[in-house]
Amino acid sequence: MSSTHSSHAAPLDDHDESVHHEDTDIDIRAMAIAALALAIMTAFCYVTVYVAIGVFGKREDALSAVKNYPMAPVGDAAPLPPLPRLQTDPKKELRDLRAEEQAVLESYRWVDRNAGVVRIPIEEAMRLALQRGFQSRAAAPAPAAAVAPAEPAPAPARPAPAAH
Repeated sequence: MSSTHSSHAAPLDDHDESVHHEDTDIDIRAMAIAALALAIMTAFCYVTVYVAIGVFGKREDALSAVKNYPMAPVGDAAPLPPLPRLQTDPKKELRDLRAEEQAVLESYRWVDRNAGVVRIPIEEAMRLALQRGFQSRAAAPAPAAAVAPAEPAPAPARPAPAAH
């Protein structure tokens, strides 16, 4: 089914002078002025922020050079910061801690010489505990014997109905 009418317009072979583009939609000069104004404002903001950072940075440097606490100790006399402090080498510190703990577990030392309390190696302590046995608590007094409840008393007999 062929139709002789087409929905598309046939291309014009020759140039029609009455057909022009719309030149009233946008004002090129106004758009160029707006773009230029936007670029100038952006540059102004950039320069303002750059100058402000420089000024405030110099001011901060000058203020931080002055001691806030002139009586605070300086150098070696300065106190350490409060605990917990940052670890500079955590793996080494953990190895050192484990070595110290192991040395405590494997050495003899007086805890209280006057009371005769000594720290002994843990292996020795376990061996002695198994040899001597563990102390048990003194037996608690036996609880009072529980008295079994008496059998319930028989229910009272019902009086016989009176004859009328």
